[in-house]
Order: sequence, then structure tokens, then C-alpha cells
Amino acid sequence: MPHLLVSVCDAKTRARIIDAVIAGTVTKAGMATQNQKLAAMAFSGAVSYGNYFAMPGQEPYEIVVSVRRPGDRKTAPARFQYRHSR
Repeated sequence: MPHLLVSVCDAKTRARIIDAVIAGTVTKAGMATQNQKLAAMAFSGAVSYGNYFAMPGQEPYEIVVSVRRPGDRKTAPARFQYRHSR
């Protein structure tokens, strides 16, 4: 099962954001959408966020990651496409 892993940085300072609430959505045409919270994980002192998603087949998937910092009401989404390499 593929693992989605993202790192989040402040746009102005470029410092890693270590206290965000991050949700991931993975969608494949004709399939149900998967929604999961991404958990904070520390790697060599740096924090990233991740979780596992089922992504069978070679068709493309749309991935949306929504980031919200504590105290903010707005979320910042990032959208991208993923296709398994053969």
C-alpha cells in the first residue's frame, strides 16, 4: 500500500511547520474518495506528515493535501496527480 508523505514549510520564512493539521484525499476516477488525516512523523529531527492510501492499478490518482495551522480558520490546499511507475 503506497504511503503519502509531505513536508510543509512556511512560505515567508521557509521554516518547517511542525504543528499543522493535515488531511489527505486520494481519488481515482470511478472509485470512492479516500480521506485520511496525515500523522506527524520525525525523520532525522525534521517533521513530515504521512499516511497509507490504497492505490491499485495504473490509472492516475488525484491527491489533495489540505494544511491548517493551529489558530487559523483557513486551509491551504495543494493538488497534484500521481501515476504508478511501471
